[in-house]
Amino acid sequence: MLGDKLAEQYGLDRDIIVHLPNGVDTDEFEPTGSVSEPTIVYTGNVGHAQDLESCIRAMSRIDHPDAKLKIVGDGDIKGDLEKLVQEEGLNESVEFTGLVERQEVPKILDEAIIGIAPLKSDESLEYAVPTKAYEYMSYELPVVTTGIGEIETLVEQSGGGYHVANDPDAIASAFETLLADDEKRAEFGTNSRQHMIERYDRGVVAKKLSATLQEVGAA
Repeated sequence: MLGDKLAEQYGLDRDIIVHLPNGVDTDEFEPTGSVSEPTIVYTGNVGHAQDLESCIRAMSRIDHPDAKLKIVGDGDIKGDLEKLVQEEGLNESVEFTGLVERQEVPKILDEAIIGIAPLKSDESLEYAVPTKAYEYMSYELPVVTTGIGEIETLVEQSGGGYHVANDPDAIASAFETLLADDEKRAEFGTNSRQHMIERYDRGVVAKKLSATLQEVGAA
């Protein structure tokens, strides 16, 4: 998708554009098979590009008393989101951990059952696929994403989750479905990890980069 737009915008031959994505260490981000709590996890920058407000509002719309949204990280809008949680009476349903050490992230993902990558629906973010999405998927977490562009393509190609509108009701519906359906979570999780191993493992990406550089050098 991104390659098509670049070719159109700059009048390039689509065949000469090679997509080299960010990757994930699928050995480091490997599930342990432990029993997890009904935790929906977000890891990363708590900033304006992320539609975490809609995800928080979605928590007031789901019928699952034990479910918790865990927001791991810090950023410009964390204080505003904390106020929203207070206003919505969601103190028991939404947790802010603040910044954590990088090496703690795999354990946090291993204790969750859903990963979220909620981008704002903004043309300036069409290119974006947050690295967190790769890490969730490597950990066999089904993903719920919002936004437009490459993030939607990732979910469609992997079969690893739901891409929904930037709307609390739509997000809540995806949460409800995944929280209630063990088999669907397992199916999406298996699809997610396999897609990461085949296309986004750092070793795979590095080999593609090496082959591309050799081809360019030979030309």
